[in-house]
Amino acid sequence: MRLKSTKTIISILVAIAVIITLTSVELSKNHVDTRNIDRRVSSTQSQDSSLRLITIRSDGSPLYGAVFSVSPNPFGGSNNYIAKDSSIGAGESTGGIIMISGMVPGDYNVTELKAPEGYVVNGSSRMVELTSKHTSTSAFVHLHSNSNSTQNRDVIYSAKFECGSVSGNDGPLRPGHYTTDISVFNRQLYTVPFLWNVAVNNGKNTISILKTLQPQTSTSIVCKDILQLFNVHNNTGNLVEGFILIRPQLDLTSFSGNTATVFSRPVAQDQRDLLDVQAFYSANALLTLPHDVTMDKVLFSIVNDTSMKLPVSMIQKPLDITVASPVNRIIDPASQVRTALSANYNLSSQDLAHIDIHIISVSLGTSTTVDDHAISSFQVRPQSTS
Repeated sequence: MRLKSTKTIISILVAIAVIITLTSVELSKNHVDTRNIDRRVSSTQSQDSSLRLITIRSDGSPLYGAVFSVSPNPFGGSNNYIAKDSSIGAGESTGGIIMISGMVPGDYNVTELKAPEGYVVNGSSRMVELTSKHTSTSAFVHLHSNSNSTQNRDVIYSAKFECGSVSGNDGPLRPGHYTTDISVFNRQLYTVPFLWNVAVNNGKNTISILKTLQPQTSTSIVCKDILQLFNVHNNTGNLVEGFILIRPQLDLTSFSGNTATVFSRPVAQDQRDLLDVQAFYSANALLTLPHDVTMDKVLFSIVNDTSMKLPVSMIQKPLDITVASPVNRIIDPASQVRTALSANYNLSSQDLAHIDIHIISVSLGTSTTVDDHAISSFQVRPQSTS
């Protein structure tokens, strides 16, 4: 009897232990699942973008010790993210380069807080756009604190552009189609690279695009180039307008990376007018392009009008009308006359059946050009931005 009781007690203890173990395992499983769910929520926004900040002299050589502020904080902090160049000197291959990885794609404002020792802080803030799985590069160029900065200026050409169509009458532009052509000529005897970008009205600036002009050569920026920056390939329904910004660059240093925002040495005062920039505008207020139209002069008379809808003075009297004569098409002059009478005197098809028309002769009139076309151009002068 005592042995049976002992076995019963042992069985109860084992059962309790199994229950406790199963409960612990279940709680452990629930706890792990909760952490996994939390991780999935936090990883819904990919952190696969990178930002490369480069600090250089005006000749393109690297500088060390700059400090930058990045806003908003790419890692979720309430304060701006502070990026410091920890390189010591020219012996380091990564000197002057700050690489920030694991950033969430988006728009960030980068501002230099501290310049390398002996150099002036580059006070311009940059808006940098980061896209998924790409690296954007922004370079900050510095002048020595002892240099005469008044001898150097950033030069910019800004030209207005109008691209697309206007259909309503609620704006300053008449309904029609508008195009812009910005022509750039390098008058120098040496190569001149330049950066251009677009500032669209009530929108964001586009990234800068680098073009290089060989000596005494030219290029153009047309509406097709502008609209492609906004992924618009055939704009016939809306008007896009804003400014094209052209900045000549000297001693340009190229950087690796998927996307680069590059700023080179400012242009000297005696080199401000490096380029000839002309803006050419074209406007057509018609749905179709200008074209030639041949006109026919039809001499006719109204023999009889039993509808009594036409003025009596028109009956049995020589009359004429000028009508369009499409090329290589067979036309019926009497039908054209009837169409004109119907439009002018509000005649129905039954009324026209009671009108007897006699065509006397048809003669070829002069050709005329249908056009509501306007063009204009002006020279864009360079301006100093600092």
